Amino acid sequence: MVIDKNTILIQPKMPAPVCALPKTENGKTTWQVYSFPLASITVPLTEVDETLISEDRVFTGDDAQKSYKPGDVGNTTMIVIAGNEGKQFHTLIYDRDKLMQLGPGPHSSKEYDQAPDDTMAFGLTFADQASAHAFEMALKNAVLEAKAQARNERP
Repeated sequence: MVIDKNTILIQPKMPAPVCALPKTENGKTTWQVYSFPLASITVPLTEVDETLISEDRVFTGDDAQKSYKPGDVGNTTMIVIAGNEGKQFHTLIYDRDKLMQLGPGPHSSKEYDQAPDDTMAFGLTFADQASAHAFEMALKNAVLEAKAQARNERP
């Protein structure tokens, strides 16, 4: 959703998956595990560091760490977005475990502990790699355009 010409509001699907990213060094595989429990995040485009937008293939299955073999490719694409140094994005986060325990139907944000928070970086996951890449390119272009407009508007 566009809030104004330089700010977007992202409201990802809940619950966010737990993402596991393997790192292999010296023949040993270690795992970085991420969960970005975002109900929403406000993204001022001029505060995004476009050089730090990255794309990784991650695993979202519970058995990834047990069944992984070197060279396996993750089933989900994660786009990580970071702010310019010293900048943070305003978010609404939730308790993923509490949300997962709720049954079907509407629930109040209190039931899954939704609360405001700030973060310097966040990740969004996409089941389709082409969609993830298209989002990444569109976001980079929007950030560059917003920054160029901001420079031109300064007296």
